[in-house]
Amino acid sequence: MFYGIVESESLHNPRVLNTLTAKKVVKEFQPNAETKYWHIFVLKVSDDEIVSVAEDIASEIKNGWYAIFWSGAKVYVVFSRKIFELRKEAHWQSAEYEAVREYGNKNGVQKEYLDFNKNFAQYHKLTEDK
Repeated sequence: MFYGIVESESLHNPRVLNTLTAKKVVKEFQPNAETKYWHIFVLKVSDDEIVSVAEDIASEIKNGWYAIFWSGAKVYVVFSRKIFELRKEAHWQSAEYEAVREYGNKNGVQKEYLDFNKNFAQYHKLTEDK
């Protein structure tokens, strides 16, 4: 089973989210963003469907955004028309992770959003039942 984080505002056509299983949706205020509220979809995706779901998201996600999906050992980072498959790291520092950061930054994602050492714990927290 994979968990995923996708903001509906990041998609050209957010209706693609209607075909997925949402564990929950979190509305988050973003005072410095163009869109003041983000709707964060916390998704559950089966191992069998993860590649096709990542491809669907990659075809709809806007430049300057990314989505992330992870399981116990594997992580998919999805940009517009580009998908990275990484091994999950305790401390994000591999060459593969640096390639993700470089690619994302060159394609409009701000560096602080690509800091998995800081942000990955927040992604996990969103998947907790509360």
